[in-house]
Amino acid sequence: MKNTIMNWGGPSGLRTKIVEGSFSATAETLSSPAQTPEDIVTHLFVAKLNAATETVPSCLTTCTDTTATATVDTTSCFIDGVCYAAGDTAAAFGKACHVCDPLTSQTEWSAGPTMGTSHCFIDGICWADGDYLFTQSRTRSPKVYSSCKRCSPAADATAWSVAAGFEVVEDTCVAIAPSPPPHAGTFTDDEGTTHTWGARVPKIVTGTFQALTLMDMGLPASQIHGTYGERGTDGSNIGGVFATSDSWVTRGNHGDHANAEHERDTHFLSDPSPAEQALLSQMVDVSPECSDTNTWCNKFNATILDIHGWPDVIIAGPMFATIVNDEVKEKAAQRGIPVIILSDKNTAKTEWKSFFDLAERFEDLAKALGADVEAHTAHDKQDFCAKAAKFREISHQASQRGVRALSGYMPFGPADPDTGNIAAMLNAPDRNPALMMLEELGMGIIHLNSGQSSCEPHMARTLD
Repeated sequence: MKNTIMNWGGPSGLRTKIVEGSFSATAETLSSPAQTPEDIVTHLFVAKLNAATETVPSCLTTCTDTTATATVDTTSCFIDGVCYAAGDTAAAFGKACHVCDPLTSQTEWSAGPTMGTSHCFIDGICWADGDYLFTQSRTRSPKVYSSCKRCSPAADATAWSVAAGFEVVEDTCVAIAPSPPPHAGTFTDDEGTTHTWGARVPKIVTGTFQALTLMDMGLPASQIHGTYGERGTDGSNIGGVFATSDSWVTRGNHGDHANAEHERDTHFLSDPSPAEQALLSQMVDVSPECSDTNTWCNKFNATILDIHGWPDVIIAGPMFATIVNDEVKEKAAQRGIPVIILSDKNTAKTEWKSFFDLAERFEDLAKALGADVEAHTAHDKQDFCAKAAKFREISHQASQRGVRALSGYMPFGPADPDTGNIAAMLNAPDRNPALMMLEELGMGIIHLNSGQSSCEPHMARTLD
């Protein structure tokens, strides 16, 4: 509002000036005599009264002494010397949420029907629902709004409410750090990292036989988005290959098992089964360069996931976890996809895990992914326990007879063309999960005099 000077006349030349802001120490002459800054008020409201005729306010039915003792009409209020009809608001005084309510008070403003529904009454002012507290140094200055204090009639109609995501500390709005998004699943891997994911039915990418293991434990095939690695075990007859070749070194073809005298479908079973192969064929193959073999396949083509979509979780290990390489891990991290690491060694990396230890970790993982493990493994566990008891008995009897087993990978490489001798890779039972399981079940297995550096440490001399 603009500064205004009002001339009131009279012998002294009375003038008043409405001003804003601070004042200097210099006296300003607004009337005679001059006034000092202390005499000047920021806002001045003046009412000119007509004192010539006395009248009784219209809403007073009787008035014999003063208005303080007068009787007010039952449908009116008499507030601050002014008559108001029932329902009139105090909007002119910044109190739109207050009304004349003769049934509540005829001499004070009463809370109106909007109080607590669409208005708050705070610090003597009515505020609309959603209005934020503001400060303003002067009328023409911009309003400075609070970032969190707001009118919320449903919460509290007489005090400021604090907006979500804030708290008030020493009368200052402080943003509260957002909570992490809710997660549907969690799992702590063998590196001690706790992973979470948001999908209630997470899709995964893992090794071929890890996928089959999880499905045996109740994970639906529909949750296996894709697999990496070979889709046939070393030595299986999958894909019409009945020999071991081209793994770490050339091992050669050791006969046509398809035409061997023994029944190949009984003694040299294909793994995975035809039913499992059918399921695998519907999953994304991220190792197309070598997945159709029955030898070691260590390829992981992340570009294929860019085309077919990325999973919710990637599982690496426990054997050859490095197949999930750094490029894959980096791309997964960019997408917020956890990479769960399973290890074939204990936490200290000093001892190898047994087959039982690995099976328990896969049970834990299957449960975390949503599988009903108990329902799908109860019968298998009972069957295993019964057969394990028989195995223990047979192993004990063999041990009593002095029988000891020696594990080896035979043949290793092609047979000598002159002598027919073959080489072999001997296995240490304390670093081979399957051998550790057999030993735990009572089989007597010869231990090799070797360190912990390798799971297959010895190349034996040629064997006749």
